[in-house]
Order: sequence, then structure tokens, then C-alpha cells
Amino acid sequence: MSATSPIQVDPDHRRALAWLRGDLLRHIVTLKMIHVGGRAISCRWCEDTDGWGLLTLFHARVFEYDQQTYADRDWVVLIDGTSAGAKAKLLEELPTGALVVKTYDAVVKESLQRKFHATPVRSFVSFTGAPGSAPAPPTRKIATATALEPAVAAMFAANGYVESELARLFADGARWFGVKDNGRLVSAGMVFRNFETVWEIGGVFTLPDRRRQGLARQVVAAALAHLHQSNLLPRYQVRSDNAASIELASAAGLTEFLHMDHFLVNR
Repeated sequence: MSATSPIQVDPDHRRALAWLRGDLLRHIVTLKMIHVGGRAISCRWCEDTDGWGLLTLFHARVFEYDQQTYADRDWVVLIDGTSAGAKAKLLEELPTGALVVKTYDAVVKESLQRKFHATPVRSFVSFTGAPGSAPAPPTRKIATATALEPAVAAMFAANGYVESELARLFADGARWFGVKDNGRLVSAGMVFRNFETVWEIGGVFTLPDRRRQGLARQVVAAALAHLHQSNLLPRYQVRSDNAASIELASAAGLTEFLHMDHFLVNR
């Protein structure tokens, strides 16, 4: 293992962002946290001759998802980097308390389970479109707007999005897409900024009595077409145990690029 520099703190995130921007998709989760969380996010880093390591840390109450899912945790931690030695050093600097560690890194996953007896609890898969290729357009008429309608907000709420989160996303340029049948909204989804040119397709929801009719695929097709026309890079994330959403991603022509696991650690 190469000798590493001491752990240092990056209070304004400039060093962290410079490293993470080198591979936007691989680091999109951390980039999004820094973009949204601002000064609530702490970044600690170290370097060696093999590269760099970055530990990103914030209270579990900072983001709505963690508030709802990890209410019993004190901290959320993400670890990125190109150097195994630097990442190992950062792992030794994990804060005390009840943690949830989110990582895509195989070395970090192995260390968490071997050294800290971490418990895997959730896993997410991210998909994106083929660079430069135009997605197939929707074949149905799609309603779309940048202002939320009550029926649209209700669908997103059913998918776990709270009012404050929706307000933040749409203030930052989010747009929704939906299929209506005789004026009734039956399926909807949205696109919103993750970080710079990477935009999320999220909140996809179809009324229970209208599922398995290809409506969600129409919504995703409209979202992909919009992002392609806007020269934006799509990201579509699903739980790894959600077979229907993974099937939808495949049907929409998306390809997997990231597998993120969540571990519970007690220090």
C-alpha cells in the first residue's frame, strides 16, 4: 500500500468537485449530495501515488430520503476514489455513531463487511441512455409542464416524494410528463437535475388499475426524448429488487452503469 497523505477537510468542495467531475456518472450520487446539500456536506480527502480518496459525510436528517428511510441513523457516508490505499485510510476515519454507508466500490464493500461487520440493507441500479443515440419517441399523446398539478403531485407523493422535495426539484427546473385518459391522469413521471448535465428520470407512477398497459414506458420515452433534445444525460435509478422497473429500463433502451449498495454500520 502506498503511503498516503493525512486526512484533510475540503470546506468549499472545490477539490472534491474537481475529482468527481472526472467521471460524472460514476460519481453522480456524491455530486448530487454536494450540489443539493451545500455547506451541510463535509468532504474529507487524502492522496497517495495511486490517486485520491474522498469521504463525504452528512447528517441523516439533511435529505428527505434519508430522513424517511434511515431515521435511526446519525450519519450518511459515501466513499469515492481511485486509490485503494486512500480509501482504506478514510474507512479508518469513519465517525462514531449509527451510520449508513452508500458505496459502489467493491473494495469498500468488502472492507465494510470484514472490518466493521456492516449489514447490507438496500441496493440500487442506475441506467442511462446510449451516448449520441436518439431514443424512440412516445406513441401516445403526452401531457407535460414545469408547474405541478395536484394530481401529478399526488402521484409523486405516492412514490415517496414529500412536498418540500418536490418544491425544491421544480424550483430547479424539473418537468413532469403524463398520460391522461378522458382527462384523468393515469401515469406520470418527471425529470430533474442531479448535477449539471446529468438529469434524473424519477417518480414514475401508474394508477393500480392501469398498470401493465405500457403507460409508464410511454412516460419514460417522453422524458428520454426531452432530455435528448436538451442535450442532457439521463439517469434512471431503481431498487435492485424491483423487477418491473428494471424491465422498463431495458425496454426503454437504457443500459446499467452503476450498482450502489447501502450498509448499516455501528461505530
